Amino acid sequence: MSNRLLILLVSLFVMSSCYETESLIESIAQSDFVECKNVGYAGVRSDVYAKYEKLSKKATQDELLQLLDHESPVVVVYSAYSLIDNKVINPEEVFRRVLQKDAVV
Repeated sequence: MSNRLLILLVSLFVMSSCYETESLIESIAQSDFVECKNVGYAGVRSDVYAKYEKLSKKATQDELLQLLDHESPVVVVYSAYSLIDNKVINPEEVFRRVLQKDAVV
């Protein structure tokens, strides 16, 4: 019984983590702009950037690499930011991959 409970709890944790990552990606994709941490004249904290920060912490490197091919240019830019900041990929490789696509970023 305890093994089944442990497996159930681990499965629920993994599923909720995947759901949260997907939810963050979908929410970021709805944005029309890539924003910095603070935006506007008053320097208000950007909700989109806050979601990017969460995504950057939750997503695996493989997920972020796959997001370089996402249909949303905003998701592509934020995933590139994360990969470059974490020194997973060099900026030249990101630019090469993005230039090969037929999209405006």
